[in-house]
Amino acid sequence: TCFQEAIARMRQNVARFSQSVDRFDLIGHLKEFVEFHLGRRPGDGETEADAAPARKVQADALLTEAIQLCRTLAAEFPNNTDYKSRLAALLKLQSDHFSPKEQAKP
Repeated sequence: TCFQEAIARMRQNVARFSQSVDRFDLIGHLKEFVEFHLGRRPGDGETEADAAPARKVQADALLTEAIQLCRTLAAEFPNNTDYKSRLAALLKLQSDHFSPKEQAKP
């Protein structure tokens, strides 16, 4: 999809230039994509039972990437409240959707 291509290009920019603003933008887009996957309904020919686990695995991987990037930024710039608040929001999203109690549901 176009969104996946955009994420790939942003990752290339971050790897190449390593600017904090690029990393922060990538984190925001990853979070958006995670929320899209978590809220997406089944498409044509998909059943919820088939689609949901795959989307959740992808969302978990993207969220983990975003958290790692944000932790790095927060460590590099400890006085930046934007980085700290974004990290807190990402960790809350992870807790809400990927906590052990969520995974234990039938």
